[in-house]
Amino acid sequence: MLSASETGAGRRAAARRRSGKTAALLGRAGLAGFVGELFSYPETRPDFAAAHRAAVQLGRKWSAAVSQLEAQWQRVDRNTLQSEWLRLFSLTPLCSPYETAQSEDALGKATVLADVAGFYRAFGLQPDQEMADHIASEMGFAAHLLTKLAYAQSRGMTEQAEVTGDAYLGFFGEHLGPFAGRFFTRAQAAAGPFYRGAAGLGLLLIRELARATNRGRSRPHNGSG
Repeated sequence: MLSASETGAGRRAAARRRSGKTAALLGRAGLAGFVGELFSYPETRPDFAAAHRAAVQLGRKWSAAVSQLEAQWQRVDRNTLQSEWLRLFSLTPLCSPYETAQSEDALGKATVLADVAGFYRAFGLQPDQEMADHIASEMGFAAHLLTKLAYAQSRGMTEQAEVTGDAYLGFFGEHLGPFAGRFFTRAQAAAGPFYRGAAGLGLLLIRELARATNRGRSRPHNGSG
């Protein structure tokens, strides 16, 4: 029979594990939203402070990656960056930031767009039809789901955590994972220093999300994201 002190120690250890899982989910969420916004038109400075706060939850290599990208941002001329964004992602884009651009036929594009929009609506979001499958929108939605999952799990809301976790696994597996991996790979190959660094951070994050997603499938609803 366990003593009161042993029982208390076990509860404290379990609480620390839950806290660590919540922090990791929120770290991934924060970086997902940040990385997605890096590929919107660069009118304002990215929120590096928020990215640093998220990176701290995941470890030193993430903080170092964000610091390196911030240094690249400080060295780049804004007009040059905007011109590169247009070259890469808008005017006859070298690497389209839209998931439907990876489909060859009109029916396939419509199916993908409808499915992505359906995920958004299931969580009370009304997507802009012209932006629903943009990398910024899809990364932002993943961030939204991860944040909701962290909240539900930290408060013992089992049903809400299961619904959100299942939606996240489906969205990542069917849409964000395959699309973002290809997009960031192409952007990294075609871009100058800043967008090459942003795409590199994106690839690092997608691989982290994929690892966490695989753990989530093998141990359902355990906080792996």
